[in-house]
Amino acid sequence: MTDIDLAVRLLAGSRKDLVAELEAAPEGAIDWNPPYEHFAPWANWRSIRANLAHIANSETHYYTMNIGHAPSHPPADAGRDWREFLPRSRAETVAFLEELKSSRDRCRVRSVDHGFGEESWSVRKALRRLVSHELLHSKSIVRIIREYQAGAAGRSPRGCS
Repeated sequence: MTDIDLAVRLLAGSRKDLVAELEAAPEGAIDWNPPYEHFAPWANWRSIRANLAHIANSETHYYTMNIGHAPSHPPADAGRDWREFLPRSRAETVAFLEELKSSRDRCRVRSVDHGFGEESWSVRKALRRLVSHELLHSKSIVRIIREYQAGAAGRSPRGCS
């Protein structure tokens, strides 16, 4: 099994778990803006729907782009249905990774500057980031769902003033 195969399997597992959480979540939780006291001011993905667009866009418009992918779709719009953009982004990501498996240049390293200074990106680094990024945001999404449910049950969600 290659690193790419392993990453694709891990991504499939994490996505299956994430979608199960989303499908079980109350509809109101998807667009709820958690009243967290400590939230990075530059992060524009507070709601679950915005987190999902961020996950989708990071896959096709950041991590895979850093190793040579040219996205075929515009970035996901957080105002749209996640059931539309999340699978599309994943399909595009997996298709690129499958093409990459047969490439003679699987060991590519690219230098990229996103305005924070130059950074080197290898295929292995992009694969690690793809997996860990989704897991990180999935954990956050599960927390948002639980806190929304706690607030809906009459308890104050953690972090509320």
